[in-house]
Amino acid sequence: MSVEPITEKHRRESSVYRQTMEAGEVSKPETGSKGPKFYGKVFLHGVLFTLLFIVFWFGWAFATLILVSIGSIIGLGLAFGLLCLGIGGINAFLGVQLWKVEADTSFWSLFFHGLVLFVILLFAGGLTTFLPNLVFPGVATSVISIVITSLVYGLVGKEVAEWF
Repeated sequence: MSVEPITEKHRRESSVYRQTMEAGEVSKPETGSKGPKFYGKVFLHGVLFTLLFIVFWFGWAFATLILVSIGSIIGLGLAFGLLCLGIGGINAFLGVQLWKVEADTSFWSLFFHGLVLFVILLFAGGLTTFLPNLVFPGVATSVISIVITSLVYGLVGKEVAEWF
């Protein structure tokens, strides 16, 4: 007696499969290729992260000036903590809104989320923005590196949001 492997045709003919598909309980399997919609969301994540971070940065810089003038080294440490919380909060917000990830918004989770993202983006930003503009200065290099950096920031931001 030989056993036939179950093929997609057999699954479609199965009454249980048809019932679950009609009920919407079974999603289509992922093919592994990511389409334009995915990369559009990645680019949007990178651009929105950059824009929200710029807005956050102005408030952070003001707070840093106050904290450092009051407490010197302790103020600088507190300012770095605020930076990590802000980066983690921005990326967690974008992860929930764009990728529907479940984000933990506890203090330490946001702090380490921001710390990990800060370190990774520091290296990624240096490789995709600073280095090309250092080697090939010009407007064209700047525009291309902004697009590439937005994609890289979006991919990294998505992955880090899924970790936390």
